[in-house]
Amino acid sequence: DDGKNFQNDLALGASWTSSFNLTINLEYHFHQAGFGAADFNNWVSLGSVTPRLASEFWFIRQYAADQQEPLMQHEFFLRFDWQDIIPSKLNVGGVMFISPYDGSVLTLAASQYFISRNWTVGLYLGGVLGSASTVQGSLPWSASGVLQIVRYL
Repeated sequence: DDGKNFQNDLALGASWTSSFNLTINLEYHFHQAGFGAADFNNWVSLGSVTPRLASEFWFIRQYAADQQEPLMQHEFFLRFDWQDIIPSKLNVGGVMFISPYDGSVLTLAASQYFISRNWTVGLYLGGVLGSASTVQGSLPWSASGVLQIVRYL
């Protein structure tokens, strides 16, 4: 179809905050222009048979990422943020993008420890859960981490 069609996006969510500084957000994301389950399965199947089609699938996936658009039509988002676990010393947070299609997960966890007014140590760990034929597991990496030490002047 060469015509341009209007596509819908929808996000529904809820947020909860505790008395001990823990906040949890849960959202459902709908992106009408994204792949449905059949589309995704088709590209994965074709890519496993024909390497040229696998590279086209990666082009589509990277293009969606560059445009900051979701690849799939349906996705859940979970975020938690726990400030002052140790008052004025330790914060922890994390995010998860969960595919309702296959249960695969893209996740990031972060923590910051404030040693003093001048020094902070941060740890950031990311990863995917799912096999190579799943939405998140088909990403070209499975885990990453960053250790950050900051000196404020």
